[in-house]
Amino acid sequence: MLAIPLIDIDGMKKVNDSNKSHSAGSNAIRLLVKSIKKHSADETIIIRPEQAAYVIALMPNKSIEEANKVGINIQNDIKESGLDLEANLKYPLTVSIGTCNINKITYTPEDIIQMIHSSNMSIKEARKEKSQNSFKEFSGMELLIPEKNAREKIFPEKLMVNFETVDKIQKNNGNVGVENLDTKIALKEVMNTIASKDEITGLYRRSFVYNFPENNRLLNNLLSKTNTRKLSVAVIDVDGLGKMNLKYGPVGDKVMKLVSEMAMKHCGVNDIMYSHAGDEIIVLSPSNNKEIVTLCEKIRKDVMNIVLENDGTKPITVSAGTRTANIKTNNIKEFSSIIEKLIDDADKGLYKAKTSGKNKVQSFESLKEIKLGR
Repeated sequence: MLAIPLIDIDGMKKVNDSNKSHSAGSNAIRLLVKSIKKHSADETIIIRPEQAAYVIALMPNKSIEEANKVGINIQNDIKESGLDLEANLKYPLTVSIGTCNINKITYTPEDIIQMIHSSNMSIKEARKEKSQNSFKEFSGMELLIPEKNAREKIFPEKLMVNFETVDKIQKNNGNVGVENLDTKIALKEVMNTIASKDEITGLYRRSFVYNFPENNRLLNNLLSKTNTRKLSVAVIDVDGLGKMNLKYGPVGDKVMKLVSEMAMKHCGVNDIMYSHAGDEIIVLSPSNNKEIVTLCEKIRKDVMNIVLENDGTKPITVSAGTRTANIKTNNIKEFSSIIEKLIDDADKGLYKAKTSGKNKVQSFESLKEIKLGR
């Protein structure tokens, strides 16, 4: 899944002329980038073709509804904030937005180019009815194919691609925090991110977490956090999901999505969460045994409040097994192997929780934590 809002500053020339400075337009772009980062996920990639008055947000694993919500929030931000200038703005700052979304497992660069063009054409359609602060979702059955001149304008060989955080943008003295990158690099980044997430749960796929660990920023970040702390693993499983499907119909996907949302709500910024075997969630966290058990308990209690409308199912519950260890390695491949061992142990805790009544959290540890690694 991929959603693409294209956000265009209304009357950029008038914005510059009204302030008698081209820096007004730069400040407008800077403000726009900050707003996009504020309202979208970290994995969103922000693109601005050089000298353009618009910004493209590539939002992997987001629905059109989510993209539209981000767009409305951006419009409100821009309208309320205005430009960060000493002089009063004589020309009101507004943006018009077009959005596009298609659901596919894999995307080609051509798909993405056509989505961007479709978003851009949506803006043009919206401005026929309202010249400023307009908004339109692309509703065509087939994506629009840009002509050569439109393609080169919207998606040139060189792009200004933003991978920075808001803080870095703010400290960049007016620069929007972008760098020139080849178009192919930007497209590859987007497609890799889309492939990394499970379509049902929105969690990372196991293959993404462990494939080529030496190049994986997730595991490298986790390893850096565990050099001074412990590593904990949790295996969370929905109780009786198979029987639920047999009795009430195919509700499994809906249940896993809701449970995953509950779990994501409680996980920290340094935790890694991914789906496993269809009905399990794995959590990797730089935390101690007490902290990981507390985390699982919060998830377990929250899940019990899930209600499936009109499905008639009994309350949903989960069981979890946890395992904690001291990590003494700086080798990412060895770290990956250790994680697998910890998951095996956490799975034994899960088995104990399941066989002793379910809807429980069971730690593998008995009296002391086992040290792994060199």
